[in-house]
Amino acid sequence: MLKVEYAKHEDDQTYYLVVNDIPYYQSSYNDRTYRSAYINEIELGELLASYSSKELSEFFDSLNMGDYDFDAWPLGVDISFSFKKTYKSSDYPNFNVELNVDTEDWASGWSIKSFSEALKIIIKDRDNKNVRYFQLDDDFVSNGLGIAVAINDLDTPIGTLIDNAFPEFESIINDANLYLASVVDNQSVISFFNFPDSIKGPCQQYLMYFAQFLKDLGIEAETEIKEQAHSTLFKITPNNKDEALDKIKDALEIYTNAPALNDLQFQGMNNGDIAFMQLQANVMHLKSQIMLNNAALQMKDATIEALQLSNYQLKAIVVESNEKLKQEEEIIPGIMSIKKYDGEWFSLNLPEMLNRLKRRFIK
Repeated sequence: MLKVEYAKHEDDQTYYLVVNDIPYYQSSYNDRTYRSAYINEIELGELLASYSSKELSEFFDSLNMGDYDFDAWPLGVDISFSFKKTYKSSDYPNFNVELNVDTEDWASGWSIKSFSEALKIIIKDRDNKNVRYFQLDDDFVSNGLGIAVAINDLDTPIGTLIDNAFPEFESIINDANLYLASVVDNQSVISFFNFPDSIKGPCQQYLMYFAQFLKDLGIEAETEIKEQAHSTLFKITPNNKDEALDKIKDALEIYTNAPALNDLQFQGMNNGDIAFMQLQANVMHLKSQIMLNNAALQMKDATIEALQLSNYQLKAIVVESNEKLKQEEEIIPGIMSIKKYDGEWFSLNLPEMLNRLKRRFIK
């Protein structure tokens, strides 16, 4: 059973929490208007996260859990709970995920204000009544913005509520970035990747070879890689503006799936085609670079063989003027199918992919 008390610091007359008879001197508590607490200690945060909203609401009206690490937002997030209505909460019970912003560390190709507007659009478009955008200061977005989530299950530990909500938050943030990318550039294929740090360098280098892959298929294009606040942006812009961007998107899907093939599969497919041979060389180079980078970690061959860049691809969009964002296309009929095959959940007819793409490109 949860037991919460508070005690006064002797030096400054402020209060700290005593939870289950253990004092947490770095925490803070006040009950002047609402029973609110701020958690500054990891151990206390983990302890309270194991209790439900119903249990915590017996002792707190609001509870700030402090900073959380969140891969989709490297600057970190600040999570707070409102169990009863306070001046900060328009609906309750809920929890707020405030996206920490720092103008000096902001590395995106758009402003914080633009990102906040995109966040509003994406959340509104999803029409989820349990999720809403919030802003701490109506006049200055840099003072705090984020996502609020209604708590419908009062018996689930709040730590579980946070873990369950994070994938939705990541999806919203990624879609906001994609939306902004579509506004900035209307004649490109844009894709976002979230590579682990251990393989980011080799994977980004592999993506840069994509321009040569397109050239071997008969299309000239410029590629650009840019580090965004939360991921790697990869942009492909054809030199010929009349070139169908869907073709490039199909080619990118092939290219990012190719590293999943092992050497024997490549050898069995080799038909002497220059595009195929160059692709095989790029894949081999990618795998060798990853093996070198991870030698200290003793990465197993099985991990290398299973490498598939599309696993780290957040979403790819085709952006054309005067059109809405196009959704992900279905797997290409006759080329890629989802099924159990040689230990992988897909089979890939790479030569047929290349031949079909070539036919499409020269039409």
